[in-house]
Amino acid sequence: MNLAQKSLVISSGRFANSMARLLVNITIAHLLADQLGLNGQYQKIWLVFNTFYMFFLFGIPESLYFFVPRAKKQDIPAIINQTYYLLIGLGLLFLLFLTGFSRLTANYYHVPNLPAYFRWFAFYGAFMVSSSFVDSLFIVLDRHRLMAYLQVAEAILFYAAAIIPIFLLGDIYLAIVCITLLSALRLIAAHLLINRYLPAFKLRRPQLNWGAIRPQLLFALPIALTNMVGFMAAYLDKNIIAFFIDSNAIYTVYAYGAMELPFIGVFFGSINSVLLPDISRLHHQGKIPEIVLLLRKAVGRIIFVVLPLFLFLLLAARDAYTLVYGEAFGDSSLPFRLYLLLLPIRILFYGRILAALGKASTVTKIALADLIANLLLSIFLVQQIGWLGPAIASVLTTWLEVSAFIWYLGRVLGQKPLAIFPVRGIARAAFLSLLAGIPAVVLFLALPTPLERLLASGSAFALVYLVGIALTGDLRRLRDSLLGGEKSSEVEGDTA
Repeated sequence: MNLAQKSLVISSGRFANSMARLLVNITIAHLLADQLGLNGQYQKIWLVFNTFYMFFLFGIPESLYFFVPRAKKQDIPAIINQTYYLLIGLGLLFLLFLTGFSRLTANYYHVPNLPAYFRWFAFYGAFMVSSSFVDSLFIVLDRHRLMAYLQVAEAILFYAAAIIPIFLLGDIYLAIVCITLLSALRLIAAHLLINRYLPAFKLRRPQLNWGAIRPQLLFALPIALTNMVGFMAAYLDKNIIAFFIDSNAIYTVYAYGAMELPFIGVFFGSINSVLLPDISRLHHQGKIPEIVLLLRKAVGRIIFVVLPLFLFLLLAARDAYTLVYGEAFGDSSLPFRLYLLLLPIRILFYGRILAALGKASTVTKIALADLIANLLLSIFLVQQIGWLGPAIASVLTTWLEVSAFIWYLGRVLGQKPLAIFPVRGIARAAFLSLLAGIPAVVLFLALPTPLERLLASGSAFALVYLVGIALTGDLRRLRDSLLGGEKSSEVEGDTA
């Protein structure tokens, strides 16, 4: 499989996972339409988990992208084995953390019964950390389909575990219990799949060698710090809202809107996961021009998906929220529109790319500066302008952070900062998106109901845009990239 095909397979599994969580939130929004406060409690349980989860991974799963491609074949089983047991230990630490600080977080998040939920949910954290290496392992060992199958199965079971108890009882406690049991099943399934389908890497008793563990921990430490800072920054706005605004109902409306487009994030993440091992290998071989070409090629394809989505969703956000979540969530479109402004700069995971190039410590410094700036600006704005303040602060500081990453990446590669961006391709995508937006805006202003506006304007936008990229040849290049028929000369010519 080529890069695009691998990305497509990975995306299918992650798409299913992301879809399950989105459908859970949509279903809960309707089941608890008259209980926004109870929905807010459910959202805050996940806020605690998401804020600290990456810290307890300690960068160990990502370290596989560095060590496995460079290791001798006979050394790979030992790397996998020690990774597995390191993560089990970190999972136990996460369990103790969630349990020990549950009363403190209950006060901070204005959810008095949070400790009762975390008697179970703390184990969810432990099981998820312990099994977190599976995705990275299957990617570096080219078992992308196996990973996708596991994620699709997990997505279906997750939806059932979360929704059936709430549908039957109208309460979230049993849903938390079922989700926790599912995470235990995930760990067991990961163990069995590795032993069955990857017998050469069969998980054995702990054989931890400090001489082997130390390099992995030293490599993972800056990644852990970067991930911790990154995730704390990603959820900082919600933490600020949870602390300064004690209404769980207001938090629910904010949390449903203050998110980046979920599916496109999965798409970006899948492509970047495939890119990282290749970037690490090429850098190890000193092939800097090939790295630049690889990044330009990826950007040149992704941009033709990103820009049209960005422009259309800016137009249709409120109608989409009203139709999908219900009238109570119409105002969620306000923070959502703000977060859409991040979509054009999320094409590449610049921090992870720099880490793969051996610059993780600098990534951490930039991310930490962003976190501090975001924190100060969020506190100031939430007090000055209210609940939308943290979203504005997050968008402004993230643009500054990504600008710093792009500048530094160009310096590391010995290129101009914008060398990895195919300017002509981006200009074509922007022009065609704006052109497609003209009939969409006309129909949007003319039609009376949200459903009519979405269907008519969306169809007109898609038709004009697809015809445009077909005429410019970009549709063919996208198709060939996905089907593996892309010629190197075409790719290189399009990256100019």
